[in-house]
Amino acid sequence: MRKWFILSLSIFFFFGCDPESKTKSEICNDNIDNDGDTFVDCADPGCFGQAGGPTGQLCQSQESRCDDEFDNDADGNVDCADSDCAASCGAVEDCDNTTDDDGDGDIDCDDADCVADPACTGGEICDNTTDDDGDGDIDCDDADCVADPACTGAEICNNTTDDDGDGDIDCEDVDCLGQQGAGGLCQATETACDDEFDNDADGDVDCTDDDCAGDAACQGPVEICATVGDEDGDSLPDCQDPECNNQTGPGGGTCQTTETSCADSYDNDGDGDSDCADSDCAAECITAGSLVITEIMKDPNVVADTEGEWFEVTNTSVATIDLGGLVIFSSSSGGEETHVITGSVPVAAGARIVLGISGNFGLNGGVTVGYVFTGITFNNTSDDLVGIRTAGGTVIDQVAFPAATFPGFAGWAMQLDSAHTTAADNDTAAYWCPSRVKYNSFDMGTPGVANHTCALESACNDSNDNDGDGTVDCADFGCAHAANCSTAAAPVAGSLIISEIMANPGVGTPSYQYEWFEISNPTAGPVELNGLTICDDTPTRYCFLAHFGVSTPLAAGGKAIFVSDNTVWSGFSGTLFAYGPAIQLGNAADAVQVYSGVTLIDAVVFDAAWPFATAGRAVQFSTSATQDNTANDSVANWCVAINEYDAVNHLLGTPGAANRDCNVSETICNNNLDDDGDGQVDCADTNCLGQTGSLGEVCEATETTCDDGFDNDRDGQLDCADPNCAGLMGPGGIACPVLNTVDLTGYYVEVYQNGALKQTYTLNGTYQKGKYIVVARQAVDVAAWAAAFTPALTAVETQNVVELFDTNNTWQMNDTGDDSAVLYNPSAVEIDRAANPANKIRTRQADGTWVDGTTTDGAQNAPEAITGYTHPVYCFQIAEAASTIDLTAWAGNYVMLYIPNN
Repeated sequence: MRKWFILSLSIFFFFGCDPESKTKSEICNDNIDNDGDTFVDCADPGCFGQAGGPTGQLCQSQESRCDDEFDNDADGNVDCADSDCAASCGAVEDCDNTTDDDGDGDIDCDDADCVADPACTGGEICDNTTDDDGDGDIDCDDADCVADPACTGAEICNNTTDDDGDGDIDCEDVDCLGQQGAGGLCQATETACDDEFDNDADGDVDCTDDDCAGDAACQGPVEICATVGDEDGDSLPDCQDPECNNQTGPGGGTCQTTETSCADSYDNDGDGDSDCADSDCAAECITAGSLVITEIMKDPNVVADTEGEWFEVTNTSVATIDLGGLVIFSSSSGGEETHVITGSVPVAAGARIVLGISGNFGLNGGVTVGYVFTGITFNNTSDDLVGIRTAGGTVIDQVAFPAATFPGFAGWAMQLDSAHTTAADNDTAAYWCPSRVKYNSFDMGTPGVANHTCALESACNDSNDNDGDGTVDCADFGCAHAANCSTAAAPVAGSLIISEIMANPGVGTPSYQYEWFEISNPTAGPVELNGLTICDDTPTRYCFLAHFGVSTPLAAGGKAIFVSDNTVWSGFSGTLFAYGPAIQLGNAADAVQVYSGVTLIDAVVFDAAWPFATAGRAVQFSTSATQDNTANDSVANWCVAINEYDAVNHLLGTPGAANRDCNVSETICNNNLDDDGDGQVDCADTNCLGQTGSLGEVCEATETTCDDGFDNDRDGQLDCADPNCAGLMGPGGIACPVLNTVDLTGYYVEVYQNGALKQTYTLNGTYQKGKYIVVARQAVDVAAWAAAFTPALTAVETQNVVELFDTNNTWQMNDTGDDSAVLYNPSAVEIDRAANPANKIRTRQADGTWVDGTTTDGAQNAPEAITGYTHPVYCFQIAEAASTIDLTAWAGNYVMLYIPNN
């Protein structure tokens, strides 16, 4: 309607004016009164709404553009010097109130004035799957996002999405009135008539909208978008003019500021290029198969998955492809993850690019990453998928890698055979294989460079790198057993055997640092070590290639060790290969398996029945067993090592040297070593009975030599302190006393905390009189506890603690005095009680009273009788530690019972 109105005015002036004046229209930026009406350029009403400034600033009847450094209304005042700008220039932008306070058309963080405002830096962005403010909470999990539209289901006004599901998008939705849209403020009726934005979402922008008919910015000529020509004189005809965005252009197509309709055979943005010829359509016009996923690292060894996962894409087309705007997607049982590639990411024809989770070369394992993605993770143990598609949903390429069929080895990238680089071939598992090229010390892959063939090199004397893995002839892993590359026999089943394993060193960081195993050659001739593949109990995931790089024969009877970390083996002179974190042996159950190609050479599978429980001791294949790959399957032919090979960490084993005979009994009884590996040392071993021990004592099964100051039977009690010495001659020619005992079967003690029963401990059997029984919060060395007494208990007195019950921290007395220990006889009748003394040590006196103190003095001198007490056991002492009491040995909480010797 408004266009007809303007046309009518044009006809009126044509017929009603001086014929000569129709040729004298005002030119608005030449400082000349062209139409002779005494008004020059922007002072002429005919220029309102047209470009009058040196860089295209608009002429206005009243200045409203207050930051363009131009006198828009030609009144002699520029921007904030013009009283028309008072409202805008007198205000300061508040950066978090959703209001355009300074009237410059930009709201909050969109305003340049807010660049450094705290509200616009470091805050949580609620829909980008990133913890922007670093508080550990992402997007809607962050309390900062409680009221964010992305987390409330409310309409987000600038994302071209119907967030609240009411059928209206962005500025179409009444919820967005007064909010910032994708290019301007959302309005019910368009009043912002010079912001090149369709504020009321009616399809008309600025002066093409009837709502702007009376606006000062629209009083000049208006672009007629469907007619060829530059009607408004801004040098931007038709679809080139932002005012025509989303309007019908010449020929019936839709004008667009940036061409997004890439299949309508129309030059929507008027730049001379249409559809896929327009660079704006580059992402949408990428055809399926023009990008091919050629390598995937889902489980690196050297760095964490969160730093070292990546995949490689190859541009197989004949033109450069910009990945900007494409969508990476990954799909597993946990659902789909997506990431939209931002910015311009050009990939030349035939080139490769690595897309990774980290671009830090020092942290990601040494990979040059061309684009860093977020929100995408790979599954190490189950089925997964990765792909790239257009924003419109066209899948360019994807690779599904089921765990059952794809080569998912830890530390080895999965790579596509170099002869099958197509989007069709990379759907076939047979065309994928583990990479054989190292890109760091213990990870294999060729990120960003050509893959090799999956077939191993077989032509080993032609000076060519036939499989493309960077090595030639005998230096190639595939040529390890070629006749011209090795003088030793190729391994066959049983020609190499596993002969020693250190699975539980108990030292090192990480815990597997000191792990190793030994391989022996039981044959009569040399056997090649180069070219082996060695795995743990999961040969589909945890393996390494024993690629020495040159022929490495193992001589007949020889031994080689394979270690996790070669830096701790600097003094070893034998054959050694470091495999890093590829294998990490379990202490309770695991395996070592040796392969040559697909042929199993030997395997030792161990479980909890094997003697790995003692940390720091390797297990050895006995020299007395048949040296073959059958005998070493039996745990009966293995035993713990007894020789120390690492004096610093006190590790036992014979790496690279002869093992021991596991069937030999202990015969050296004075060297403080468990020579036969049965867990018993010197006099504690029954094989040493009658022999001289390490202290010069006679080893005895039951102590009968009671006057030599030695613990002859190694039961922790010496001479008269040993019950076996009762009545026998003790030190100084004095007979050891005959001990009195009492049967306490059925007696029990209950411990209470805050009035609630925590534990019950039952006494069973015969106890020696004059001894203590302790219930403690936490068990420790009794000798250490005794040392806390004042005065400290002697070694003999320490032995008087004959039984200790550990509450495992479940009984922790407090300082309120309402905790206790109660003693019962076998008839469940309470016979004694000890109440918590609250930050004190409470000790029983001979008259039955209790005395509180801050030392343990008196523990050695328990009263042998309590007045009026007739039971065979009673509560003697109870303690709760305070800052003034040193009872850390038993964590400061215990009750001690005494068995009187009367």
